[in-house]
Amino acid sequence: MNTFAEHLEAQGRSQKTVQAYTADMQAFGVWFEWANSGNPFAGVFTPTDVREYKEYLARKKRSAATINRALASLRAYGAYLVATGQLTDNPARQARGVGQQRSAPKWLDKSEEAKLLRELERELLAARTTWAKAEAARNLAIVLLMLNTGLRVSELTALDWIDIDRRERSGFALVRNGKGDKARRVPLNLNARQALTAWSDAGMAPELDLAGPAVFVGRSGERLRTRAVQEMLKQTGLRAGVVAHPHRLRHTFAKKLINAGTPLDQVSMMMGHERLETTLRYTTPDEQDLARAVQRLED
Repeated sequence: MNTFAEHLEAQGRSQKTVQAYTADMQAFGVWFEWANSGNPFAGVFTPTDVREYKEYLARKKRSAATINRALASLRAYGAYLVATGQLTDNPARQARGVGQQRSAPKWLDKSEEAKLLRELERELLAARTTWAKAEAARNLAIVLLMLNTGLRVSELTALDWIDIDRRERSGFALVRNGKGDKARRVPLNLNARQALTAWSDAGMAPELDLAGPAVFVGRSGERLRTRAVQEMLKQTGLRAGVVAHPHRLRHTFAKKLINAGTPLDQVSMMMGHERLETTLRYTTPDEQDLARAVQRLED
C-alpha cells in the first residue's frame, strides 16, 4: 500500500484522504481473503469483486457514506493499477454508489450559540490581569465576528485592521484572498463592530504593546494562526458543553440568514461561494427543523 499512498500524494490528495483510502483498501484485502477461501489479496481485483464487496458491506448494515467511500477508494486504487500498467481498465470505474438523503451542514442551534457566548462572557468578566482581559475580549470578538459574517478561519486570521471599516451605523470587512483568490466585502453588523472595538480597546493597553497590522494576535503580538483559533474554539466549546469549530460557526451564520428569509444570491455572496448550489445546502432541514414541522400538527 505504500506505493498506492505515494500515488495519491503525488495527485495532491490530502493526508486525511490518503489515510482513509489506504485503510479502506486494507479492509478490502481482509474481505478478499475471507471471500476467496484464504487466498490473500495480491493487489489486482475484478468488477465482480467490487459488486460482491458492495453487497457484503450492505449486508453488514454499513452506512451509505461508508459504502460510497469504500467504492471511491476502489476506484482510486483501480486508477493506480492502470497508471502503473498492472491493468488496462479500472475494474471499479462503473461502480455505482448508494443513494443517500442529503444531510444538512452542522450548525449551532439557538441554545448552543447562547451557551458558547455565555462561556466567553463569563471568562471576560472573571479576567483579572490585563492580558487575561484582552485575551477574553479577543476570543469573544473572534466568535461574534464568525457568527455574524460567516468568515472562514483562514480569512479571519488574514484580516488586517486596514481591512476593517467601522462606522457608527455600518461597517464591513474586506476579505482580500478568499477561496479561489476572490475578494469580497462582508457587512459588519452592530454586534460584530462592538466586539471588534472592545478587543481593539483591550489590546491597546500600554503594557501589552499589541499594536500592529493584524486584527487578531497572540500575546507576543504575532498574527494568530488558524490552528490557535481552532484550539480556542474546541476548548471553549468543551467548557460550554458545545461542539464548536470554525466551520460550525460559519454554517450557523448561513443558516440564520436562510431562516431570516435572506435571498440565496445574497447569502452566497456573503459566504464567498463560487456556485449557488453550494449555498443550497443550507436550505436542507436538519432534525430539529423536521421535529418542529411535526410538532405543528399538534397545534
